[in-house]
Amino acid sequence: MGGTRCTFRDCKVSSNRNPSMHFFKFPVRDPPQLEKWQICANKEILKVSQGKLANRAVCARHFRIECFMNYKMDRLIAKQTPTLMRVNKDLAWDFESLDENGEPRLVKLASPTLAHLKPPEGFECPLGYDMSDAAGDVINLDQLVNKRSAATLPERAIKRRMVDCAKEKEQELHQISTTISSEMIDLPRNGLQSQTKPIFRKISSRTTIEKPSMGAGQSQEMPMGEEETIPEERQLQLDYNKLKFEVEKLSEENAYLKQLTASMPSASGVSPSNSSIRMTKPQLYNGIKKYLGPTLAALVRMEMFGGSEGRTWKRDERRFAVELLQLGESIYEHCCEEWRFRLPSLRTARSWLGSKESEDGDDSIDL
Repeated sequence: MGGTRCTFRDCKVSSNRNPSMHFFKFPVRDPPQLEKWQICANKEILKVSQGKLANRAVCARHFRIECFMNYKMDRLIAKQTPTLMRVNKDLAWDFESLDENGEPRLVKLASPTLAHLKPPEGFECPLGYDMSDAAGDVINLDQLVNKRSAATLPERAIKRRMVDCAKEKEQELHQISTTISSEMIDLPRNGLQSQTKPIFRKISSRTTIEKPSMGAGQSQEMPMGEEETIPEERQLQLDYNKLKFEVEKLSEENAYLKQLTASMPSASGVSPSNSSIRMTKPQLYNGIKKYLGPTLAALVRMEMFGGSEGRTWKRDERRFAVELLQLGESIYEHCCEEWRFRLPSLRTARSWLGSKESEDGDDSIDL
């Protein structure tokens, strides 16, 4: 079989050539996330049907280290998007961060700071990069900038084909002592002054010293690096240090929030055991009636126990039904039919109202 092949732009990684590499299929069940994968992975893949995308995959080289759940890089955190085209272990083109010309930026990848992302000693990187593939390697600019047009290339990049990436740090002042031996240079002694002190010069990232010619009228030449790039590189280094500090801070906050999220289910798991205690209707009513007034307590009692067979209506329940009936039979019927109150029947309430009127009449006679 042909194995699994990465479909991220012009990536050549396959499971046959990289057996330890992990591949991740396109999220066809999540349309918004699938669209992000397609845009970053390859514009041509937008024309592929969703059924065929289910068999396409992207290798682990195109994800940041923070996107994985562990140092083995075999599982992704939810909602992660492949955005990187790695040059080596520490450098990559970021298709999520574009420059003013719409081209990806060359970014330096930070080392993992979280404990679960740091591999143990002797662990073989699943990305297929050796430990020597670090930022100290010399990288050919022709290979790095082949994604850009010739018009957008800086003039400095065209002149300097080879760049030592380890020298991107802040330039330091080095001192070299150059002593010119009389055996190497045979010049007329009349045109030379005695040189007893060493010559100190400031060199940049790459300095080449050429042997002077044998002519007396020619002087020694030392081609120096482009010193005008030093302020720009220092500013870039300051920006990089600032961004690195912010990324580390966000990573710590993310780890703290994950710990809080992991501890929430254990805290919420205590409540079901407490709520599993079952209470009877009388116990529930006795628990809430102390918060209710007399009339509302009678209405709640009728709602909970009214209509039961063999149950007699309490005195306060009768009084409530009679007072409601005195407001009008239409109101009484509305409460029973529309509001679904468990009130006594209209005929029963009428009998209670008639007996109450007769009692009131007897009392007036006694007076």
